[in-house]
Amino acid sequence: MYILPISATLCYTFYSGKFCIKITFWSSIMEMFQKAVSILAFLSIGFSLTEAYLKANQIWKRKHERLVVESISVTAQLVSLFPLSVFSLNYLFERQYVGLIDSTIFASLAVFNIIVGMSFWVPGERKKGFWTLIKETLNFERKEAGDLAKSFLKPSGAKKIINILSQVAMYD
Repeated sequence: MYILPISATLCYTFYSGKFCIKITFWSSIMEMFQKAVSILAFLSIGFSLTEAYLKANQIWKRKHERLVVESISVTAQLVSLFPLSVFSLNYLFERQYVGLIDSTIFASLAVFNIIVGMSFWVPGERKKGFWTLIKETLNFERKEAGDLAKSFLKPSGAKKIINILSQVAMYD
């Protein structure tokens, strides 16, 4: 889509000739808008830092509890780490440092969640090796991978609901 610039030509006629000035309003408005967006994008790094800190802070106090560790999906964090790394590299090559910093913040949060999710701080688990902890965590998640899908496809109260509906149908 091409937007025509809004412009005006101011002319003043002298006795010796004509003097004209062309003023384009659109380019100055766009430049100001781009500056404002650039400043807001830079300030958004503060919001990203705050979000990452608040998420990490909630987990940090409870990182040694088994229930908290089991609630973190290491697989999901590994999956999110891939696009964040690709975007970080892209932002680096494109010299878009605001995007690079933002992607790096959330990639760091994903790494933190991976370390917590693999039971690194759970008492008794620290003596195991890094790869052993990763393997155990991924095996545990593999066993639970279909739980959400099963709950949608086969609800636990389905038999009760069918029983109630059949009783209602008998009254009709």
